[in-house]
Amino acid sequence: MMLGDPATARLTLPELAAGWKYEGWVVSDGTPITTRTFSVADIADDSAPYSGAHATSCYPGEDF
Repeated sequence: MMLGDPATARLTLPELAAGWKYEGWVVSDGTPITTRTFSVADIADDSAPYSGAHATSCYPGEDF
């Protein structure tokens, strides 16, 4: 993806049963950091603690 191109979710996951959620993780310098939980791969996750009012994309992990 080039700078200035709109971000596109490319994650394809099976639909989850009621009550279940996915959770993404990244590891930075050996420390696991959650990208928060989500139920659908083409919308924002359940929280955006790192982007706050500056969220620009609508897919899980958007605040990274």
